[in-house]
Amino acid sequence: MNTIRQKHIRRLFYKNAAVATLLLILITGSLTLAGSTTKKQQESHQISKDFKLQYGKYSYYWTMDALDDKSLSTYWDGDRSGILYHKMQQLVEDLKSDQNFDFYSCDTQPLLLYQKTKKIFLDGYENGDIQSSQWIKHGHPYSEVKALMVSSKFFNCNHIRITKGKGFMPSDYRYKTGATIPILLGNAYRTQYQIGDTFKGHYLFKTFTFKVIGFLQKRSFYLASDNEFKSVERYIILPAWKIRQKSFFARVVTQNELNGNIRTRLTVGSLQNTVDSIVSRYNRYWSVGVHDQQHSSWESVTDKYIRMTGQVTKQYNLLVFLVTIFTSVSFFLCIIGILRRNRYHFSIEYLCGGSRHDIWLECMGFTGILLLTGDLLSSGILFLSGYRIQNLLSVQLLTVVLFILFTAGCYFYIQKMNLTEIIGGNE
Repeated sequence: MNTIRQKHIRRLFYKNAAVATLLLILITGSLTLAGSTTKKQQESHQISKDFKLQYGKYSYYWTMDALDDKSLSTYWDGDRSGILYHKMQQLVEDLKSDQNFDFYSCDTQPLLLYQKTKKIFLDGYENGDIQSSQWIKHGHPYSEVKALMVSSKFFNCNHIRITKGKGFMPSDYRYKTGATIPILLGNAYRTQYQIGDTFKGHYLFKTFTFKVIGFLQKRSFYLASDNEFKSVERYIILPAWKIRQKSFFARVVTQNELNGNIRTRLTVGSLQNTVDSIVSRYNRYWSVGVHDQQHSSWESVTDKYIRMTGQVTKQYNLLVFLVTIFTSVSFFLCIIGILRRNRYHFSIEYLCGGSRHDIWLECMGFTGILLLTGDLLSSGILFLSGYRIQNLLSVQLLTVVLFILFTAGCYFYIQKMNLTEIIGGNE
């Protein structure tokens, strides 16, 4: 009996070779698409989960010095004894070390290179405004490039990692006159420089020799003061120095370190009170402004990204569902069409003593071979493309589900199929 069924299954393939080939292509393509979509769905779910864990439990605020003109002028030019400068240093250190929040400096001050560089690194490139960022003077090229002066918590709070070289050490944040300045570079600079390369540049009124000590990982972003995540691919990263000298340069650098971010679970009112309390220890005329994007006209970018990543995950879930439905309906309709075209042969088989159960088993053999072949082909494609085991397992699961659905559907269809009228009625 099994030999006869195998013969009938081979006949189904022979009589429906063109349709069977198209069905095999459809199954292979659909399963491959489902496997790749499942991977994207898993990745988007993980990204959404990680983003919620990293950003969802915190509020983010931007800080900036809010000294009035008189206080600023006194701090810059009237502080001959250095008392105000010392207080400003202590204020910055207290903000960095406070246990109620994570404060880090993040000052966007361009760096002037004594060389020509690619346009993508120029300050203002993203806004299409680079006319004043590159020039030639006395035959020598100059380029103003994007740079960030950051303190140590910048990397952890923005989840930025070093993929080559090393990060800043505690000693790198202590400024030494005449010393070579260690810097980190965004990933896009890897075609321009290597670890250990040095070059000269001008930063805040002084000329330095900079040394590359590391590169940031791809797709690194920081939360900028304009309420957007910005890529650091094209940035030069400098350490926020603690400078012992009381020079004008030192005063400007220390004041600029008040420009940064705060990550906290405090409400904005409690945070502002805490910051004001710290500032008042050193000068009752000084002020540090705290910008709260949560209650401004802007929507919190972290809330927006959490919502967006969640929506992407839902869309991938929907896409997996639609691929499954499309494959099931298309394949089932084609199988039903094949059964209709072979009603005459099934009727003869029925007349010769076969049963509807035998016809159903032949149909299942035909369907199973197509699904198994499509499964093997799609799994091979996904494996060679570097997909993980769980993605391949999702294809196997989908294949089993499809086979069960087709088994049930074909069973009921064959039970309802009229095989008597072709062979002369019930007689």
